[in-house]
Amino acid sequence: MVLALARSCAGPVASCDANSACGPFAQLQAYVKLTTLGFAAPSFLFQSQDIATCDILERAAEVDPKGDRTIGVLTKPDLISPGSEANLVETVNNRLKPLKLGYVVVKNRSPDELVEDTSLAQARSNERRFFEQHDALSKLPSHLMGCSALTERLTDLLVKRIKSSLPVMKFELLEMQRETNREMSLLGREAPSTRGERINALMKIIAEYCSLLRATVNGDYRKDLLAVEPNLRLRNSADQSFRVLSEAIKSTEPNFDSATFHASLEKEIRSLKGRELPGLVNSYFFFSFMVSKIEDWRAPVAIAKHELLDTTLAVGNALFVNMCPQYPKMAELVNGILEEWVEAHVPVLESRVEEAFKQEEDPFVSSDELADEIVKVRAERFDRALAHVMRSVADRADESSMNKMMQGKEKASMLKPLEDEITDKLGQWYMANHGVSAAALIEDMRTVLTAYWRLSSKRLTENVCMSFEAHVLAKVSEDIESELLTAVQLRPDVDELFYEPSEVNGHNKYLTRFRPL
Repeated sequence: MVLALARSCAGPVASCDANSACGPFAQLQAYVKLTTLGFAAPSFLFQSQDIATCDILERAAEVDPKGDRTIGVLTKPDLISPGSEANLVETVNNRLKPLKLGYVVVKNRSPDELVEDTSLAQARSNERRFFEQHDALSKLPSHLMGCSALTERLTDLLVKRIKSSLPVMKFELLEMQRETNREMSLLGREAPSTRGERINALMKIIAEYCSLLRATVNGDYRKDLLAVEPNLRLRNSADQSFRVLSEAIKSTEPNFDSATFHASLEKEIRSLKGRELPGLVNSYFFFSFMVSKIEDWRAPVAIAKHELLDTTLAVGNALFVNMCPQYPKMAELVNGILEEWVEAHVPVLESRVEEAFKQEEDPFVSSDELADEIVKVRAERFDRALAHVMRSVADRADESSMNKMMQGKEKASMLKPLEDEITDKLGQWYMANHGVSAAALIEDMRTVLTAYWRLSSKRLTENVCMSFEAHVLAKVSEDIESELLTAVQLRPDVDELFYEPSEVNGHNKYLTRFRPL
């Protein structure tokens, strides 16, 4: 489709202001905003004035700033003033006032031809003859002259634009159709007339709502509402909170391998010297250290708890509003029950969280797991020590000795010093870390603290997340369904729940027009 806006470069169109509702710019704005595939083709009656002064092109640029949908069409070339032919040729060649899609000059039927009822075929023939015989215009390329050339240009541009725009338009239409279908599905929730019918309808609404609530808790998003509304996916939000909690607790891990930590640990151990038997870890220091570090986890756990409860409340409310927007009184009932349920479960969660913290304050609750973690930490440190020794030995081995060893000459005599050095260095490392000495005691304490911190932080995270899962996510749908049913049975004013605001009624009437017959 093409919008041609007739405009003379000599001044505004007579009897119609350019900015009025019937003016060319108003038509151009309305059309370009309405369609994606159409082209705006400002049409000019070329006169002696420079085309650069024509404001219609500036107006076209306002609604088509990239110039992808604007092509200039110059009309009535037979009426141009003498001496203006050169400017007309320069304009058509896109040099005076360049457009991205350029210009085309056409000659339609004259008033005499219209009176004589000249056919379109004859008019095209007359047009070709006019351009061929015109001294200035005959020099223009053929694709810039005539209605046939304009038709070909516009057809080619339209095809290209369809290919680029149609996939996007298709997606937008599908989204609009899905949204309209969802809204139209709500039209079936018309308020029944009798109290018995309304109670039955209310039971069905509650059942559907709780079914959606269970689905979003379980991460089943196949239902239409959950498929199109990502903010209603409670399982995704809960899992994200769990991941954030895990990362927050991990971020509190002390740098057990740093020199600063080693120095502070040595200071504490030496201050407690004589309170434990030689070779045994000081349990008093171990207990006090872990208690202080466990306290660092309370803030992340509290944040995760509040986020989960707030998200549960927000999703529960939004779920009903999206499912049944025409009944605000019913939404208020659901919101009140959700708030009471969340408030009642705050102390339950706090009690379970406190139990998890109490468990981690006792270092003897899982000796087997702690032993396995200690072995893992010691293995990691042994690997680092071994790598350090091998680098040290490699640095001391001279190139000539290594060459002889590689050639197989005096292999045994060359390997013996290397074996002795490795044995000596690893022996020193072992005695420093596992012997009965102050240094070994510090290293053992550091190993136990590292192992227990890793084990305890992981276990607390898992226990807290399981408490959230068991006492919030696993219970919310069943508890809310039970409380809703109880509230409805005890409520004397069931009719009030089906109150529909006037704007909802108006919207329903609007959507009813699109219901298939």
